Amino acid sequence: MDSNQTRFHLVLGQADWARCTTDTGAPLFATNNQSQAPFYWSATRSEVTLGVRINVFHSSPGNQPPTLDARRGADQDRFGNFFWIADSGTEILVTSVGSGVTTHFWSSADECGQHCANAGGFAAGETEKQIILSFASLTITSEHYLVAGVVDPAGLVIFDLFRGGPPRRLVWPREIPFAPFDMAAAPDGGVWILDRDHRRLWLLDRTFAVVRQNQDEIDLSAEPDIFTPVGKPPTVRPPATFPAGFSLDSGSPLQFIDPIAMAALPDGSVLLLESDPASDFSIVYRLRNGSQLGNPVSLSGVLSLLEPEEQANFRLLGYDFAFIPQEQTPIGLRKDTLYVVGQNGDQAWAFTVDYSTDQFTLTPIPEYYPMRLYGGRGLISGQTHVYYDSQSRWVPLIIQKRPRYVEEATLLTWVLDGKQPDCVWHKLMLDASIPPDTQVSIYSRAHNDPDFLQAQAWTEEPSPYLRGNGTEVLWTQLPSDIGTWELLFQRATGRYLQLKLTLSGNERLTPRLRALRAYYPRFSYLDHYLPGVYREDDQSASFLDRFLANFEGFYTSLEDRIATVQALLDANSAPSDALDWLANWFGVALDPSWTDAKRRLFLTYASLFFEARGTMPGLMMALRLALEDCADQGIFTSTADPRTGLRMVEEFRRRQLPPGLLQDAVMAPGLPIQNQTAGWTPALGVDELNLRYSNALQQPGTQYPIYLASTDPNYSQWTVFSMANLGLVPGQPDSVSGLWPTFLQGRYRLIGALNTVYRGNYTAFSDVPFPDSLPRLSQPLWDWYQFQGVLLIQASAHRFTLYLPMVPGDAQNVALHRSKLNLAQRVIELEKPAHTAYEIKFYWAFFRIGEARLGEDTVLDYGSRAPQLLQPALIGDTYLGSVYLARQSPERPYLKQGSC
Repeated sequence: MDSNQTRFHLVLGQADWARCTTDTGAPLFATNNQSQAPFYWSATRSEVTLGVRINVFHSSPGNQPPTLDARRGADQDRFGNFFWIADSGTEILVTSVGSGVTTHFWSSADECGQHCANAGGFAAGETEKQIILSFASLTITSEHYLVAGVVDPAGLVIFDLFRGGPPRRLVWPREIPFAPFDMAAAPDGGVWILDRDHRRLWLLDRTFAVVRQNQDEIDLSAEPDIFTPVGKPPTVRPPATFPAGFSLDSGSPLQFIDPIAMAALPDGSVLLLESDPASDFSIVYRLRNGSQLGNPVSLSGVLSLLEPEEQANFRLLGYDFAFIPQEQTPIGLRKDTLYVVGQNGDQAWAFTVDYSTDQFTLTPIPEYYPMRLYGGRGLISGQTHVYYDSQSRWVPLIIQKRPRYVEEATLLTWVLDGKQPDCVWHKLMLDASIPPDTQVSIYSRAHNDPDFLQAQAWTEEPSPYLRGNGTEVLWTQLPSDIGTWELLFQRATGRYLQLKLTLSGNERLTPRLRALRAYYPRFSYLDHYLPGVYREDDQSASFLDRFLANFEGFYTSLEDRIATVQALLDANSAPSDALDWLANWFGVALDPSWTDAKRRLFLTYASLFFEARGTMPGLMMALRLALEDCADQGIFTSTADPRTGLRMVEEFRRRQLPPGLLQDAVMAPGLPIQNQTAGWTPALGVDELNLRYSNALQQPGTQYPIYLASTDPNYSQWTVFSMANLGLVPGQPDSVSGLWPTFLQGRYRLIGALNTVYRGNYTAFSDVPFPDSLPRLSQPLWDWYQFQGVLLIQASAHRFTLYLPMVPGDAQNVALHRSKLNLAQRVIELEKPAHTAYEIKFYWAFFRIGEARLGEDTVLDYGSRAPQLLQPALIGDTYLGSVYLARQSPERPYLKQGSC
């Protein structure tokens, strides 16, 4: 309600608009796949439009549609490379995502190699002739194996795309007919195989063993081996069984199904596409373990998106289909989408798939997907797009924006209750877009008795006008192409009100309605502020009341802003132009490149950010705000989340300490230990260390010096010896740092306790000198040795390294590297403590032995020969060891690798 206690009825969201009906009483939106809906609900924009219609691509005369004989197996790996079977059927080709060049990948002739070329004078026998494999289908599993189905001889050829090497061949038993017509990757790493000729469906697990669940077993005949020693009886193979596959015969629950394509769902079930030439529409079946789930679904739902004149002769028989899970679709945020290409090869149709229950549903997407020069090899389900072949190239299936809408339609709201008799309905607000050549006509009828409301005549209201100051709902914003349209009800008086809205367009444009608000009752300035004499004449009073309502709308808007001023102080409700004003309260200026969402997020958690400023969590907050595109509250609540991609490593966490330094509780537990096989500790005594040092120098009687300057001629040998025996290079404290007295005071507490151990007579800890030679007493020797750990900590304190992630696709984007590096450097300089030092590295320089922490800074996963990373190193723009050296250029074979 507003400041005058005027309430309103709100129509917002799909559920509210679906309560409305058409002027014939039919539901506003389509309730089944065949119904012609006059209105359409746009899920992405949350708006009601006129009913959407899809263009139908009509083939030109003489067009030759693709046939099933042209189908070839094809798929895309996770890096974007396309693998497909050549037209000959005996070769697998690959199209590189980096260069776009199609090259030979493998054929059975590759196995012959030099053996066939150097056969010499001995002719091969009949059984030694080269076997030419004929491929029929192909897919790539989730574990990055390429599986190709072979028709002759029947079986499979499996390639490991991660590790490379020769393929693995699986020969199908001769007793079981096998013709792999189509393949699909199962979600668990296995493979679905469709044998259309023999009406069988096979499932292989991630080890490529045939799944035996719910299948018959076939006894393999015990035939004798062909090659047996002369004069001896032939050996007989032991009896064995082999799964028969899931049958698609008429004896199974599926009656007379003839599938031509297959797609695997993430839940382990599989979809089969059947296109009966005697039917007008294809049928899609869903199976799990060979058993049908629910009823088959027809593709006839697309009729609801066609013009009436297009429906009479329309047919949709699928040629192939492809499934993409959780795709960003035009009608929803994240939907499972099924793309079906018609047999004419000119157009594809998209459906959202709901398989949350046994009975799955297909809802057509009202978008136009034309196809240009489709070759008919098939469809490829990529990571984000569906691809089809056009002139030996794989191109994405893209929406072509050619909107068409119903020319006119009418909707009726449900009966709105004004809560009091003779209620004077105030005004109507429409959050909508009404382009030129479109119109929204509004009619109303009101009565005190709902039973008599239907008998009332409709009264046409004035045309709504666009408000110049935006929506009347305070401190809210609408999209830039949406405005608030307002009209004042003229004679809508009665407790119950019903509205009729007629939307009209030119078939290319449509009004778009987001929300409707009907205000009641009217706060009358005439009744509240003017004498009764102004109300004596009904006709003039009615006019005056409506005239004063214009001023009431203006002043009420001001009063509402005053009453709700607290909304300006909340980052979530304040308008965009007030965010900079809110930031001034914290003494900061917001980055102009930030979106409104990121600005509101920062202001909401500003107090947490400033509390953590100058610390590692605070620095991570600032870096994530600057570098992450999708900022959320996790920046301030879980700064150590490894999924963020940013890594910050403090140098003291990577220091390595000899085991002797960890034998006292003073040193922090849990630090990395440098293993030593023959190291020295104070427990071995000073004489042992002196003996080792003199032997290393081959100078008998030489004593180990407690410290050497870098200019000393023996410094290099002394350093190597110290690291090999002590595990560290001894140092000396700064004379003004006070580290040595502080260390002793923390250990002994009282000067008397130290005098007892050191056999001295010191009056204060500051009087105890740092040793200039190895102490002979045991405990002072341990004190000197373990104090070296304090010096190691001091050397690595106040230093950290920031590791920036870089996706493989940007491995050679030098401009992006510099931009990201400069931005991170500016943020660190602003937010880090003044006494700290840092360096910034990219991820490829991250894993270093002795520096990375397993489980925190590393991830164990599959490797790969990713083509995106096989790029040449650029002098001055890359780090040594962070990229791969370029391969030898085929155009210049005279250059050796590594030469300039």
